[in-house]
Amino acid sequence: MKEQTTRKYYRHKIDNLLVVTRIVTVNYLEFDKHFASEGEAHDFWEMIYAEKGEIDCTEGDNTVVLREGEAHFHRPGEYHRHAVGAHRAPNIVVVCFECRSDGMHFFEGRTMRLSEEERRQLFHIVAEAAATFDTSKGRARLRKMSLLEEPILGGTQVIKNRLELLLIALLRRETSRPSAGVRFLRGGGVGGHIVDHLLARMQENLTAGLSVSELCEGIAYSRSYIFKEFRAATGRSIADHYNAMRVEEAKRLIREGEHTLAEIAELLHFDTPNYFGKAFKRYTGLTPRAYRKQYRTE
Repeated sequence: MKEQTTRKYYRHKIDNLLVVTRIVTVNYLEFDKHFASEGEAHDFWEMIYAEKGEIDCTEGDNTVVLREGEAHFHRPGEYHRHAVGAHRAPNIVVVCFECRSDGMHFFEGRTMRLSEEERRQLFHIVAEAAATFDTSKGRARLRKMSLLEEPILGGTQVIKNRLELLLIALLRRETSRPSAGVRFLRGGGVGGHIVDHLLARMQENLTAGLSVSELCEGIAYSRSYIFKEFRAATGRSIADHYNAMRVEEAKRLIREGEHTLAEIAELLHFDTPNYFGKAFKRYTGLTPRAYRKQYRTE
């Protein structure tokens, strides 16, 4: 009988570069153009990200203008406040968390522009938080998140893991050189470039009311291929996504308070105020008037 041999395997100890120990809050906030917070300091990290518009981040005598697509970090114990300085209603993500790892010193007072993949990772965190805690959208910033009655399985761990991955990705990008000769195609090749082109065209033409045919002009691929790639990347049809973006722009205009609802409907090329109201409620769950009521200056 052949003797069994025991082979030895080496077990690598995990090097924990950044360890998030607690999640404090995850907020997705839609501010009006008059927003200004009270100053505060707390014993945990705060990352603030401007999804749309701009917001001023003040630390002592220093003010950083956080532009669309940028994130800024406030270290524990740092007194800070936020205000809208450009008179354009912003959409903001704020993630507060505890992390005592030495690697976090890198982020002190730092402002960073997030890549497409990093933005995607951040919004995975927002989505996971919404499936775990009561993070209903609103005007007020949450200071305590309550668990949902039936939270998604493993939600807090996924938030922690995704946040650690995002922080490590940012740390790598800023401190490491990319490997020589390695190039990654953004969005996965041709299909990704088609989607990027369409999204940029939509953003540039929110007030033009373009048709799907007009949006697809200049793309030298069949409509069926374009439609397939766009739906695979976004989960929506081209028309549906364009309408959703126009409603997001309508929300911003409502919060700024410079136009009537009828003017906003006309500006964004919704055929009638009634159609505008139906589209708005479809994507937000509120009528335009109900949404405007939340942001009226007292």
